[in-house]
Amino acid sequence: MAIFKRQTQAFSEYHVLQRFLPEAIAGDKRILLCGERILGAFLRVPQAGDFRGNMHQGASWQATTLTAHDEHLVKSVRPTLEELGLLFVGLDVIGTYVTEINSTSPMGIRELNALYAMTAESICFDVIEPMMG
Repeated sequence: MAIFKRQTQAFSEYHVLQRFLPEAIAGDKRILLCGERILGAFLRVPQAGDFRGNMHQGASWQATTLTAHDEHLVKSVRPTLEELGLLFVGLDVIGTYVTEINSTSPMGIRELNALYAMTAESICFDVIEPMMG
């Protein structure tokens, strides 16, 4: 409790806590969505001895495929994303869980482009532009 109190500046700052998922050691999957389109996905793999798939913590990224369960997760969150008006998001998946839905800075376009020789931003603009009137 003392560590938590210190880390939260005596409980004056908000923090998000989540259960540790051992599958994180193998990496977390970033799935980029734009409207109804799945732009693609890649796996963020932690450095040896670490469990954090954060690129700023030294994780690497590699190509991956979407599983049927990944597609089920996308399908299950899509109505809420549409209801909230979120067109461009990054879903983070560890094992069978969506651990985050990033809507303010869903990084990954450069990684998709490099891994799959695509221009993900063009696909996204093709989705968004007709909505602009």
